[in-house]
Amino acid sequence: MPSASAVAAAIGEVCMFLLWLCFFGYMKVGETFVLLVGSYAIGSVLFLLTAALGFNAMAAASVLFPALSGTAFVLSQRLMKARTGEELFVEEPVSGDGARETGGGVLPAAAVAASRHGAAGGAESPVRQKVRIGVALALYSFSFSLSCGIALFSGEGVIGAFTVEPAAMIVLGVICAAFFKFDRQPDRPYKLYRAVAPLIGAGFLLMAVSPLPDEVGGFCVALGYVLFELLVLNDCCNIVKANDASLLRVMAAARLAITLGMFLGWLAAFAAASLAGAAESVSSLVALGLFAALVSVSLVFTERDMISFAAVADDRALSEGALEGPTREEAFAAFAEQQGLSRREAEVASYLLAGRTTSFAAEKLFIAESTVRAHVHSIYRKCGVHSRMELMDAFDECWMEGVDT
Repeated sequence: MPSASAVAAAIGEVCMFLLWLCFFGYMKVGETFVLLVGSYAIGSVLFLLTAALGFNAMAAASVLFPALSGTAFVLSQRLMKARTGEELFVEEPVSGDGARETGGGVLPAAAVAASRHGAAGGAESPVRQKVRIGVALALYSFSFSLSCGIALFSGEGVIGAFTVEPAAMIVLGVICAAFFKFDRQPDRPYKLYRAVAPLIGAGFLLMAVSPLPDEVGGFCVALGYVLFELLVLNDCCNIVKANDASLLRVMAAARLAITLGMFLGWLAAFAAASLAGAAESVSSLVALGLFAALVSVSLVFTERDMISFAAVADDRALSEGALEGPTREEAFAAFAEQQGLSRREAEVASYLLAGRTTSFAAEKLFIAESTVRAHVHSIYRKCGVHSRMELMDAFDECWMEGVDT
């Protein structure tokens, strides 16, 4: 019965994990990573508090927390629909000209194509990116589970081996909170990738040569691994949104890679402890974990991939800005009011910005061409420009300021 209960709980946890990841994936650039970090940290606090209260508290929490999570998921969906008018987890229709319709209007086909081109990072297809992510997740999770096995078999007990990860998640939450507060681009957390390999390497080094308990080194490995997992899951959301792919499929593949790596890591730890003994197998497991992490950082998930994923995030931010920013008509109305143009001057300016000639504007407005030229002179004076190109640049600058706002 305990084994059957563990299997049922694991299946339920995976389902809820995938649902929440897909929900987080619908958020804006930057928000997904914040939600991931926050959920991991808060969940870890709840786990440690419940475990400290004993068996009865853990039994009650095993029923109460999944029910609360499911309720929160349903309510969050309803809240998003009330705010945006969109139904989540429903494929968005595509109009006849190739534009993707959204609750905020229609994103032109050119913008969708640009987003898809950007998702490739200009050099690599999204499929290869996903393969690299999967392999890197499997290798890092393999190293992490090896560190847990070392702490379990050569340490003083089970408690330390299974509390290092939630403790690392809480510390990571504090670190990321400081990063979000002081970094100039908190929605671009790619600087944090560089801390993954040093943390994992330092953790295994402490396990191999330090007189400190193995849980100390395991904590460093867990901190590096959880940081990498959160960053990669955030990038998965960016890649999926940029390519109109299936969030559920990509997240399920990522979770499968994590599970496979951890299973193989625990299998190696159990085999080494059984064949060579706990104390004798530590150095071999440390070397194996370092090798897996080294392969990942040098061959699978390199600096080039981080730059590529940063480009995907930038393209997604531009796409979101195009959807949520003011339309051209709204931007022009604000521009005309800002520059103090009269109604007739605004009409003439609209033709200038559309690339029309003064004779065309005179014909459409039923006025003399000399009158149009007088309006053009007044428009240039009010806008502080000397040519049509400078007028276009001034309008584009005004439009982009509205998008950024």
